[in-house]
Amino acid sequence: MPTNKDLERIIDEQVEIAIGASTFPSITVETPDFNLTTLDTAFNSVVAGANTDILGADVTLTADGIVRVTVAEDTGVKFKIKVIRGGVTEKMYFNSATALTADALYVFDVPLRSGDAINFQTDAATTISMMNVDMIITMGP
Repeated sequence: MPTNKDLERIIDEQVEIAIGASTFPSITVETPDFNLTTLDTAFNSVVAGANTDILGADVTLTADGIVRVTVAEDTGVKFKIKVIRGGVTEKMYFNSATALTADALYVFDVPLRSGDAINFQTDAATTISMMNVDMIITMGP
């Protein structure tokens, strides 16, 4: 009966044979470039009440891409995006329409289209501790 040491030696020999007999082609992986642009920001900003735009003006996107929203607020409210596309306004909640945890930082990514106008709202008065709105534009290889 072989011992554990014998089995380890046999396995090592088999691995060495398999690796020594194989040649691996070189693989080139091209990673896509991306551009990160700040669209707007808010810091220690009071939101007067429900359905009040957080940004001073709607931001109109000039390219297709991903809008990344980083946000923290201080009372635990529901947070939503307002998107205007083709003259039609839609408001959609983040976080499964569940209130954010007060003083916690959240990051949300939303794919949007050139020409969309966006803003953000809450369902009640709060203070936005910090909000960064960035646009990620990806460019394939």
